Amino acid sequence: VASNPKIKAIGEIGLDYHYEDILREIQLKGTTYALDANKKVGRGGSCLVYYALAKDAHRQNCDRKVILKEFYPLYPGCDSLRQEDGSLKFLESKAIAGKRTRFETSYERFVSLFNDGLDLNTVQVHKLIDLKEKGLYMVVDYSSGITMETFLEENHDLYDFFLLMKDLASVLGKLHEMGCIHMDLKPGNILCPRKDIARLLDLDSVVEKKEISEDMKGISLSGSVGYTAPEVISLARVM
Repeated sequence: VASNPKIKAIGEIGLDYHYEDILREIQLKGTTYALDANKKVGRGGSCLVYYALAKDAHRQNCDRKVILKEFYPLYPGCDSLRQEDGSLKFLESKAIAGKRTRFETSYERFVSLFNDGLDLNTVQVHKLIDLKEKGLYMVVDYSSGITMETFLEENHDLYDFFLLMKDLASVLGKLHEMGCIHMDLKPGNILCPRKDIARLLDLDSVVEKKEISEDMKGISLSGSVGYTAPEVISLARVM
C-alpha cells in the first residue's frame, strides 16, 4: 500500500494510529474525490473527515468543494487494511457493526435536522455511499467560515460574542425541541460562517433523548476532554 501515490501514511500528519493510512484520492460512484493536502484531516468517533474536491466524470468544469467523511472507527484494536484502490476493509466484529450502524444513523439524522428547520445551522448532506465490504462514505456540503475556536482567538469583541452565543442558544433550543442532544458540543464543532450564525458540526455525536437511559447503557458515548459533563465521564468509567 505504501507504494500507492494516492495514499499517504497517517504518521506523516501526526496521528497516533500507526496502522492507518490516509487517502489522497478515491473514486466513488463515478466521482473522483481529490483530498486537499493543505487541510488537516479531522477525526470523529466513527470516521475520518477530509476536505476534498469532487470531480464528476460526466460533468466538465463542475468541480466543487465538499467534506468527505469516511467510516473509520478510531480506537486501538480496530483492525483494518487499506486496499490498493483506496477502499478500506475491516475484519468483521460486533464493535465494527455497531459503529457502522451509528454512522448510517448520523446520515439520516443530518438529513432530518436539515429538512426540519435547522438548514441555516447545520451543513447539508448530499449522499451516503455504501460500498459494502469496501467502505462507507458520506458526502457533506462544504461550508466556508471559521470554527468558534478560531473566532474566539481572533475576535475579542463582547457584542460579537453575544450575537454568536444567542444564535447558538437558539439552535440548541431547536435541537432539544426535536428530542435530540449534541454529546460533543465544543468550539471546534461550531462553525461561524458569519459572526451572528452558529452552525453545528459533528452530527455523528447527536443522539435522541429516548436513546439515553438513566445509566447511559446501550449508547456509544461521545465527548472531548474539557467539554464533557463530569457525570457523563463518570458513567463512561464504570461502563
